[in-house]
Amino acid sequence: MARNSSAGRSCAMASHHELASQRIRTEVSRWRAQDRAVVGVHGDRCQQKIQTRRGETNKPPEDHPILDEGQEECARASTAAPARIEGPRRWQARPTEEENRQLEAVGRTDIPVAEGSHVTLKKDRKLRIASSCHGSDGLGNQGLPPATTAKPLDQPAAAFLVEQANLYPGQVTVVALGPLTNLALALELDPLFPKKIGQIVVLGGAYSVNGNVNPAAESNMFGDPDAADIIFTCGADVLAVGINITQQVILSEADREKLEHSDSKYARYICKSLAHYFDYHGEVYFTKGVYLHDPTALLAAVNPSLITSAEGVVRVQTAGTTKGLTLFRSTEKWYADMSAWSGMPTVKVAVTVDAPAVVELMMQRLMADD
Repeated sequence: MARNSSAGRSCAMASHHELASQRIRTEVSRWRAQDRAVVGVHGDRCQQKIQTRRGETNKPPEDHPILDEGQEECARASTAAPARIEGPRRWQARPTEEENRQLEAVGRTDIPVAEGSHVTLKKDRKLRIASSCHGSDGLGNQGLPPATTAKPLDQPAAAFLVEQANLYPGQVTVVALGPLTNLALALELDPLFPKKIGQIVVLGGAYSVNGNVNPAAESNMFGDPDAADIIFTCGADVLAVGINITQQVILSEADREKLEHSDSKYARYICKSLAHYFDYHGEVYFTKGVYLHDPTALLAAVNPSLITSAEGVVRVQTAGTTKGLTLFRSTEKWYADMSAWSGMPTVKVAVTVDAPAVVELMMQRLMADD
């Protein structure tokens, strides 16, 4: 993340949704109260927001752009390519329609949308399983009409990431809310990308807990484990926020009622999908609330004091029964034998979170208009 910016710090996120269609979603917003520009997420109040999806973009905003690559395990999906992996159904490829629908729904068609890679880093077809979590339309069964004005950009998402890192070296934070294919492709385009990017905040991994795709893997790591392993070991400033953290941050029924009484366009938008997500979490997790995966990762980038972290080497299992498993070697123990962890760059892994503060901050953003 940008550390010193005279006009404000830039925080970017690039989010890509997988399946045969993957996208990078990036949102940029300026925090004037703090010396920082921030990326908003899922209706979060943004004053500038860039969304990129499955690889294409648009020219950067006037201020420091910020990219976000990814999606959250259970925050949204699409009629054909959901944002998360949950449930038994496979999705089919679809265009950037979902992102454009969302932008039109909240009156933000000024935000560019770009497509990301349609396949994994190894050129395999991307399989997504998430209809039970995200609904038949991938947006919590909101029934939004087709987008009429918002159009995708022409630049591939990976190229956009590289462009922004070169335009604003050290000032761009990537909040990766989905599989890391586009980031890995950016690294292929520019081997110096890890040194030019400010920080990469990854929503992904299950550290000392079961995954949400299967007992071994969290959905974003499972979506492209090869890309994830490359990003974790590329030498960039990486912070991993796993589901061991995000599943501690829960939107309650009381929070939902507050949103329903808000006049904010973002609150009205998000409330249309909450019934589906509350039902899903009740059936699958037996909880009376919704896990705030994406917002937790985003806000960890915006306000690092919300989490604490440990440092070490993370490797991702790329094949077999435990495909997508994240294995964290803490720097607290020395091993005599060489291994796949030996000599690798370290990353930070979130180990605690101030859950009430995350929920409160997200609620404030959702209930305030631009």
